[in-house]
Amino acid sequence: MCSIYVTVVAPTAGPAARPAKGKKKAPKPSNTPLWLLFPVPVAALLVASSLYPNKPLVLPWLNDTGEVRLLASKSSITGRIVVSEHVSMGFRYLRADHSLLGGFWIETPTRRGEIGDSIYTAFMLQEATRFVEAGPKDNALFMCVIFAGIDPSFTHLLVFSGLGIGVAANTFMRLGVNTTVVEIDPVVYEYAREFFDLREPQAVHFADARAWVHDNAALATPPQYDIIVHDCFSGGGVPAHLFTVEFWNDLKKIISPEGVVGVNYAGTLGSDTGRAILATLLEVFPQCRIFHDRVSGSQAQSKFLNMVCVAHLLVCCR
Repeated sequence: MCSIYVTVVAPTAGPAARPAKGKKKAPKPSNTPLWLLFPVPVAALLVASSLYPNKPLVLPWLNDTGEVRLLASKSSITGRIVVSEHVSMGFRYLRADHSLLGGFWIETPTRRGEIGDSIYTAFMLQEATRFVEAGPKDNALFMCVIFAGIDPSFTHLLVFSGLGIGVAANTFMRLGVNTTVVEIDPVVYEYAREFFDLREPQAVHFADARAWVHDNAALATPPQYDIIVHDCFSGGGVPAHLFTVEFWNDLKKIISPEGVVGVNYAGTLGSDTGRAILATLLEVFPQCRIFHDRVSGSQAQSKFLNMVCVAHLLVCCR
């Protein structure tokens, strides 16, 4: 056992200082080992450190119940990014602190989905943006969701600050759409590539979406995207600065004239937040429809839903 020594030095009041009457002199420095001065706490600390050494987990790590397998973990700018698997239910998921960013099925023991499918059906709603057909029809404001195939004119996609595991981005890339990703956290992108089969996009920018969109909108010739997927969720909520009128106005400058925006929002449609998001979208985009991953009903306004707001710039009238 090594010996730990402490030296106690009493403060002085200068060369002419004298001990005050009625007060004891300052004690002399002590060379007594610390473990002799405080034997019980130090001994307990030494025993605890030998029984429970402060060592990183060896990955992959399985918890005591055998239900959760930890595959990767790294501290990053948005929190601790973790890749885990739920063994009995058969899915893998990505988490940033307590925010779930996405997951897919790796087995089908409960027949809840096919291998590789997203465990969250809301991400499939984002893919519906590729079925939007823009153009004049009679004298109505027109934005029709059709299921015939991707519009061949939609060739440039932007996914920003909500890459997650890359479900929507992968779908568009498989269809040959040039895909640009703006993701604030590089570890999220790293894990999406390593553990969730994300394909390599045409371009990746590690930046906050607000500043990136503002800078690109201010260019003399802003880039033009046909589809923009807006899926921003962190820290258990949505970042408010990405849901403002000012942000939508900047976003409008980088959308092609017949382009479409898919905005993912998890919450209650009838809440103040839900109404505010819809109001700000409608202030900038003439047309907006909301789709969610549950059957419509009388409680749609009060239920917590995963929703995708599909917004469009083009107004068509005779």
